[in-house]
Amino acid sequence: MAITLDGTTGITTPALDSSGDVNLGDNVKANFGAGSDLQIYHDGTHSYIDDAGTGSLYVRASTNILLQNADGTKNYARFLEDGYSRLFHNNVLTLETTATGIDVTGDITPTGGVYLGGTGAANYLDDVETGTWAPTVNAGSVVTLTGSYVKIGKMVTLQCTGQDFSNHTSTNNIAISGAPFTNGTTHSVGTLMTRYFGGANNGGLITYMGTSSTDVQFYQSGTGTWNRMNFSEYTSVWDAYFTITYFTA
Repeated sequence: MAITLDGTTGITTPALDSSGDVNLGDNVKANFGAGSDLQIYHDGTHSYIDDAGTGSLYVRASTNILLQNADGTKNYARFLEDGYSRLFHNNVLTLETTATGIDVTGDITPTGGVYLGGTGAANYLDDVETGTWAPTVNAGSVVTLTGSYVKIGKMVTLQCTGQDFSNHTSTNNIAISGAPFTNGTTHSVGTLMTRYFGGANNGGLITYMGTSSTDVQFYQSGTGTWNRMNFSEYTSVWDAYFTITYFTA
């Protein structure tokens, strides 16, 4: 036997024992508690479980709690006693807690930074990216001049490939401009490999970026000093390859 309530008739009884369905019409609530603290109902479109009173809503199970679609063919979430908590996307497991942390399948796209290994300012990572930059030389032309970069937090590593620089007569100091991020407050030094350089001290070649700069300069070691390299110290059309790491402000 089914008991059907349409909201117009109330039943007050110390006990209700039914071996059939209890049918409640739309917007007819099954109220629990002296002040109707827990309410279960359907409004014609959506279904609700409302904890309308004080305190918390507890959902308990002896082993597993599963949230699924209506016909039980897809999982939304699964929680195992003394074990994992799992979240699913379109029935595919994407996040699972473990004894040591979490396992994630797929990409993580935070809207802010993350703290790694602690919660202090030194542990905060707000940016990880890779890309290309467009280096330019301050004199002459070049057949190939390309650059790439990796930025992790404030640390930037640049790579540059330059082939067939035309100018080898100007006495101007060499500068490669256009770094994608401005150097901070430290002097930064990197590696340099080049050919057809005939400077007086043909050794100890480095790249250098000064503070608050986006220019990379070429240097060579001298007797007790560092010397800026200029175009005229090359004997022919020349190539250069360099890498430099620096920190933004």
